[in-house]
Amino acid sequence: MNIITGNKNYLFLRFKIKQVLRIIRKKVILTAFGKANNQINKIFIINLDRQTERWELIKKELKNIPTNVNINLSNFSERFSAIDAKIKLLNNTKINSTYKLQDQYFVDPDPRLLKIIREKEINIELTNQETAVALSHISVWEKIILKDVSNALILEDDVYFENKFSKTLNLLWEEIESSSLDFDIIFLSYKKVEHNPDIKKVSKNLSVPKRGIWWFSGYILSNNGAKKLLSKLPVIGPIDLWINHEFANLNVYLSNESIINQKLFVQSDNNYSILPILSQIGIKSNETFILLDKLKGKNPVFVFDLSENCDTTLSKINTLLSLNSYRAYKNVSERDSLHVKESIKQKQTLLFDAYLGFNLIIDNLSDLINFYPSGIIIIIEEVHDKSLQSVLSNEISTNLHFINSNSKKVFKQVSKLLQIKYWEFNDIKLNQVKIDKNINSEKIQIINKFKYLEHDVNPWIIPIQNIEKYIPYNHTEFEILSLAKPIDGISDSFNKMDLNYWKLLDDTFPSNLAHFTKRNFRLNNSGFEITITNDKLEGKQYSSSAIVTKLPHIYGSFEISMKPIKGDGIISAFFLHRNDPWQEIDIEFLGNDTTKILLNVYYNPGFENTNYNYGVRGTPILIDLDFDASEDFHLYRIEWEYHEIRWYVDNKIIHSRRTWMPTPIPDLPLNVYVNAWITNSEALAGKFNNILLPAILHVKLIEFYKFEY
Repeated sequence: MNIITGNKNYLFLRFKIKQVLRIIRKKVILTAFGKANNQINKIFIINLDRQTERWELIKKELKNIPTNVNINLSNFSERFSAIDAKIKLLNNTKINSTYKLQDQYFVDPDPRLLKIIREKEINIELTNQETAVALSHISVWEKIILKDVSNALILEDDVYFENKFSKTLNLLWEEIESSSLDFDIIFLSYKKVEHNPDIKKVSKNLSVPKRGIWWFSGYILSNNGAKKLLSKLPVIGPIDLWINHEFANLNVYLSNESIINQKLFVQSDNNYSILPILSQIGIKSNETFILLDKLKGKNPVFVFDLSENCDTTLSKINTLLSLNSYRAYKNVSERDSLHVKESIKQKQTLLFDAYLGFNLIIDNLSDLINFYPSGIIIIIEEVHDKSLQSVLSNEISTNLHFINSNSKKVFKQVSKLLQIKYWEFNDIKLNQVKIDKNINSEKIQIINKFKYLEHDVNPWIIPIQNIEKYIPYNHTEFEILSLAKPIDGISDSFNKMDLNYWKLLDDTFPSNLAHFTKRNFRLNNSGFEITITNDKLEGKQYSSSAIVTKLPHIYGSFEISMKPIKGDGIISAFFLHRNDPWQEIDIEFLGNDTTKILLNVYYNPGFENTNYNYGVRGTPILIDLDFDASEDFHLYRIEWEYHEIRWYVDNKIIHSRRTWMPTPIPDLPLNVYVNAWITNSEALAGKFNNILLPAILHVKLIEFYKFEY
């Protein structure tokens, strides 16, 4: 990428000074070039037909560099007519014009890019100029094979040679010959990426890159290297980005210093596809999201707990990180561990800010740190294992930290390491149950049509379109991991009102056009009714009612037999809810189409009285029923376990969500609600018309069962 940065006049002045110094200094004779197979036989210079001035300038440069065979470098050079982007480029199987932002992140792991990658997958289309550049290089590789050139120096026409070019190349080439070094490509011109280039110096003259260099403007390519590159086609993305992804498949070396440079003061003809994306980095339209994102400290973070009490410790660390706006993925099953391990092996971009308890990936830490060089690794252990520390310290960076699990300051230490706010919750009990990895699962086919609606964007939601890419998931086939036994059942057909268990609300909320009142609730011979009326109350134009349990519940089966209201603008709901922090699991019917059911989850992290109440839409999905729910009673059930939520209609499963599909599972006690209300959102349920009133929600039965593990 020849993206010009800095003052052009200053860059041009530096170039002219180097030219003057080259003239007055004694010339070094270049020994690396010749006709032998162990020498560089040819120079190919990629130059557009319409840029004759550039060709003349580089020829002049080459004439000033003498070789030991009494000729200068221009005698080894051959102009290659570059493919012009101004000419219409036909579809070519050698180039894949679409690449992903995460491909860019692999080369230059800029943490600002990571934020965007986590929100959504961004496809980027190559510009015509980038395509033309790649095709020009490919054509040169083909020519090397056609002419049976042993080793060739390939140059773009906007380069110049550093004053130490001949001396350094002589030393480099002598090392290659003396050690019979097998190479495919040697970069003489490159620019290291800004963020943690993965380059290892292997000798006085050579380094080996795993990733992390830009520019493809000056490199030596062997005949075998040309064959390998052609076998790896198509090129995906800009060619200097793509070559980084192929380093693992090639014998690649760098000169320890770049001895061919680019004339950055010259206006580049290239048009870079990545620039529009880079210009958006850090820009967020949601002010709340910006404030939450500022809470986040160092990341990504990988926490391994080798102690016996690991579930409790990791649950608290999970809460601590979540409260600091980390997207934290806590391991809950062996399947999840294997998936994360495979993702690392395949060098896939990991979606989360934090990975907790994935002990299976300890063996892959070196791979992990290569991909996330700034990642923080924390190992919690009861007894300090010096041998483990020795092995891991040799493998990875200094971002490795060991914490004694018996210390009372575990969470303070984690907060300090990550530079985040510390929350005092050592005495707070967090709900956590360990999944038995040997539990039998059941695969369920779901044929109901569905539609995801617009959902909130906050640190505790994965954009729905990204779920499949990072967590094993199928929209129509669910692996049900039901671990619990139902106990302590409660069945209420409302022959009378149990005021020890239920209460009627006298309140409302901003998006509701009706006020809830006891007057609009009525018991009948088999259940109860909630009626929406034209009665004005407490500043609202209409009245309705809502019933709620006095005590909250955590994990269980919650079922209702109901007949919702049909009518634009009206919502009938059976749901579990709490505030501070706001968590919720919904079943709702939108009055404008009662042949569908709306399922929703809201998640905010924390514990009792933690004021995290972000979001207005949640993560809704609209599912087709095979009947009109307003015409008769049907059974609707929510099964809520700590790792999974399942929704049923007439005992048939219609939807399931595991953790982070697309939110964590609510993990705090929730109260159970039934209500009917009028929404102010026409887009959600249609435009309300009071001619519909009175409108009645009918309920026959409500049953709850607590889950025991």
